[in-house]
Amino acid sequence: MQGFLAGESNSLLFAYGQSGTGKTHTMFGPADSLASPTPHEDWGLLPRIVSATIEAMKGKTAKLFMSAMEFYCWAAWDLNADKRNLVTVNNDGEVYG
Repeated sequence: MQGFLAGESNSLLFAYGQSGTGKTHTMFGPADSLASPTPHEDWGLLPRIVSATIEAMKGKTAKLFMSAMEFYCWAAWDLNADKRNLVTVNNDGEVYG
């Protein structure tokens, strides 16, 4: 994490597995815990990492970009969108959606 916070590297958090095995719960935690504006003991990995990153960046000038995607049935979905949004990638590697 120190390399990431120093701007030396990017980070990827990846969950893979069969449907119904707990990936969403591991990544986010229970839905009611996500409403907490302060760290919650039931938070999953993603809110913990975001909170720790923001805390570590206090007093610094930086840009933080985050993407959240779901890959299912040979399709990619943008989880940051207001509604379920299909994401496509062209042959040049440019992402749309």
